[in-house]
Amino acid sequence: MIWLPIRSDAARWAANCLVLAFAALSVSFSSRCDGEDLLPDLIAWDHDLSEEGSPPGLDIVYGGYFDTTVAGRVLYRFRAALANVGAGPLQVVEQTAEENGVKTTQTITQQILQSGGGNTFRDRTIGTFDYPPEVVNGFGHLRLPGLAQYNLYEAIVNGGATPDVGSQVRSNDKLSMGIVDSIAYNQPVPGKPPSSVYDSADADVLGISIGYADLYGAGLPGQWIDVTDLASGQYWLEVHVDPYDRVLEVDELNNTSQILVDLEVPVAKTPGDNNDDGVVDLVDYVVWRNTLGNVVATGTDADANRDGIITSLDYEVWKTNFGQTTPESSESQLQVPEPAAIVPMGALLAGLVLRVTRSRDLSAPRRAQY
Repeated sequence: MIWLPIRSDAARWAANCLVLAFAALSVSFSSRCDGEDLLPDLIAWDHDLSEEGSPPGLDIVYGGYFDTTVAGRVLYRFRAALANVGAGPLQVVEQTAEENGVKTTQTITQQILQSGGGNTFRDRTIGTFDYPPEVVNGFGHLRLPGLAQYNLYEAIVNGGATPDVGSQVRSNDKLSMGIVDSIAYNQPVPGKPPSSVYDSADADVLGISIGYADLYGAGLPGQWIDVTDLASGQYWLEVHVDPYDRVLEVDELNNTSQILVDLEVPVAKTPGDNNDDGVVDLVDYVVWRNTLGNVVATGTDADANRDGIITSLDYEVWKTNFGQTTPESSESQLQVPEPAAIVPMGALLAGLVLRVTRSRDLSAPRRAQY
């Protein structure tokens, strides 16, 4: 510290206090610069297979399909990806609370990387969320509700090449989040590590590295918009990342992506109606029996649970929904079998050896299915 050579004691005291104040300010400023937040920047990544540099075999947001496996509902499913193009990783941890051995809440903390080298983070609480009842006994990793939201808007014809965005007609929050480096982002991002850092959805520390994306396969829970009874036509499909601003990031204004989709919305069918005649009956059992063990296109033949292979799981769907009809079907079409007619089916199942080996689902690489 340099003291000023001033003759007056009062003046010397005042001047030296001023120097101390400037010195303290300098130290404070230096510390802030050395420990600045290196924030993530989350964007909604949409990608058409026709685009240059597309990930092999992957449409993102594009290439959706209709899911009619839930009785009376039509869900439009599609892949989505949350990419990080910021100055630091999105890193999160969770702390789960229990009462009498039952999981009740989960507190999510964002860990923000600090500048100046090293591996220093500062903690910031995102929020505390109730443990959802449907997963209390089987949930193994972090769950951050509403990190993504899917919206469907009217497409208003305006005489131009691109329709205007109209009123919102449907919406759904994505609820289940493992948050990992599922896939590398296909654009250069400064600071991108040479390989993924966050690899397991069951790890204690989760996140998305710079230049990577968390990819959600179309078949995952919550990865849909309910389009039941929606008129067929053209709509704007929007993916909105962090719609509730729970994550601290570089830019909050680049969190949405919209694409134009043409939807030919089917009538809601009853899962197990394998021949699409509007009635779940013995004919559908025959379709299941004749295709048992086959690997098929998702949702075709007797693939009632849409996993791409005909197994006893599809039989269970048929059995659960036996006797149900679609709204436009006549109940008089249904011929309910006597219980004795069902018994041989159970005996048949008991003697079958089902193939359970299947190819890896590329729609959701490196993610736990939950």
